[in-house]
Amino acid sequence: LRQLPTWFPAPDHVFPLDPEYEDTELGHDPAKVAIFKKLQKCRDAKLIEAVDEDFLYFAAMNSTGCRLTLLGQRYRKLAAERRI
Repeated sequence: LRQLPTWFPAPDHVFPLDPEYEDTELGHDPAKVAIFKKLQKCRDAKLIEAVDEDFLYFAAMNSTGCRLTLLGQRYRKLAAERRI
């Protein structure tokens, strides 16, 4: 949760994704894969959602991105204020 302000500097920021975030792709970036796994956990907790796609996998493969849900925006604010 404390990383939300780092990934999303503003509540309406779209975190850009690309195929390097998906570990099933050749040429994936291990650092990006680690971030993507954390983003997937945030998605499972309903804190983020894929942009223009149904799943984060397709958002990464189609190079769209993800954004905070309203709940995610609330937790981002709390993390930015160092309240969690």
